[in-house]
Amino acid sequence: MMKLRRRTTSSKVTTNTGNDTDTLRSIAITRVKLELDDYVKACDVSDVPSGSMLPIDIGDVHMMIVNAEGSLYAVSRICTHETADLSTGFLIGSEVTCPLHLSRFDLKTGAVQNPPATIPLTTYKLKTEGTAVYVQIEP
Repeated sequence: MMKLRRRTTSSKVTTNTGNDTDTLRSIAITRVKLELDDYVKACDVSDVPSGSMLPIDIGDVHMMIVNAEGSLYAVSRICTHETADLSTGFLIGSEVTCPLHLSRFDLKTGAVQNPPATIPLTTYKLKTEGTAVYVQIEP
């Protein structure tokens, strides 16, 4: 499994200041690197245009990557009331509506917005690096 980890590294860059002939000054530069640690590549950003839901299976995890008004979310795609596939449902704002019994879920929190569902959706942490979308399957 690919993993993302944040690591800070320092390196020295030597520059010519131009104040004195051949005077060099060292500048420490801190870089933050995103390394793989507990995250799995799910798709590319271009695979999920605004207003769309992309079904993804990673092992036994059935999720969807959703682009709601330009923000990306990763949530379980199976309705908690019945086993309907939410990626075939309706996306309005930052909520997804189940195509079977019309329960609505908040994509940011997974919270149920109306019955018959009573159990929230599982949400997953999501990160982008360049054009890739990564999700954290296990906390």
